[in-house]
Amino acid sequence: ISIKMAEQWQELESDPGLFTLLVGDFGVKGVKVEEIYDLSKLSQMDSVYGFIFLFKIGEGANSFRRKRRSLEDENFIKNSDIVNNMFFATQVIPNSCASHALLSILLNCDNVKLGPVLEDLKMYSKGMDPDSKGSAIGHYPHLARTHDNHAKPNRLTPLAKGGTVMTTMSSMDAFHYSSFVPINKRLYELDGLKPYPVDHDSWKEGENWTAQFERVIQRRLKQTKDICFNLMAVVHDPIHDIVREVEQCHHTLRSTLEAVSKLNYSDNVIEYVTTLIATSKTVPPEYAELAGALRCVIEAQENLEKSKREFQDEKDIRKGYLLDHARRTHDYNPAIQEFIKALGRHGQLPLSILRRKSLGGQK
Repeated sequence: ISIKMAEQWQELESDPGLFTLLVGDFGVKGVKVEEIYDLSKLSQMDSVYGFIFLFKIGEGANSFRRKRRSLEDENFIKNSDIVNNMFFATQVIPNSCASHALLSILLNCDNVKLGPVLEDLKMYSKGMDPDSKGSAIGHYPHLARTHDNHAKPNRLTPLAKGGTVMTTMSSMDAFHYSSFVPINKRLYELDGLKPYPVDHDSWKEGENWTAQFERVIQRRLKQTKDICFNLMAVVHDPIHDIVREVEQCHHTLRSTLEAVSKLNYSDNVIEYVTTLIATSKTVPPEYAELAGALRCVIEAQENLEKSKREFQDEKDIRKGYLLDHARRTHDYNPAIQEFIKALGRHGQLPLSILRRKSLGGQK
């Protein structure tokens, strides 16, 4: 790959909707990201591909790093045969840790439909060392464009001669993403800022791997009083399953209605027996067969309505993600600047702004 590598990517918020859209834009099918609120229920989670942990690494977070370092150094996996045969990439591009965290999970899963771009990256980087894998990520322009497409506008915007407005992102504390993923029946922590993967051992017989992660993350959080962290899970997206369930419910309903039709009862009798069933009244013995068929129809209708509601709920969630994306990525600065200029032209600028301007912009 000879395409020039981007110098840096944009910072991304820790938001499950953003990450879900990012996964889809990478080309991955059947995967979404959820935020975790209750750490005590991690061991009960099913269909989890991995966890993404966000923590502070800026000023005030050094103690967090120090308390972790002694334990993690002892658990580094330095065997190149093991390291090179998993997808562990050094983060060589600034601000790319969000996508790195996702890729570290997705490219270590065998049962995920990655799509053409990630499949190509997985095959191209197979057997590479971490530095080479990190460089490979940077040479896929689709990944850079997709990542940056979900970022807030983050630049210095000129207001007047010599004046600039700095976005709040540049003044925030620094945060970093790392991943936890099961590989060959062991739990690994994959952090692109570390030289090697961290081995967190295997889980107990009969346990889900998430139980081992729960112990690891609970222990880690007890080592520091810093509460500035976030945890998300990369999980199976049920929407395609729900679509298939809706189709199956339609098929079942048609079959049950055909069964009722074959009994050759009049509409009045069918309505009469349906009313008896709905009001929990006794059905005459001569209509027992019809009653059984009608109960199947009612059950099929209820299952269909339930599946439709679940499908609509998932669609509404995705509509919300898209709305948040539009609000997050829109650049409001030009409109704000024009509004302020218009206020100035009409002499409507607040006195506080005029006073600040007269002081040369001093706070």
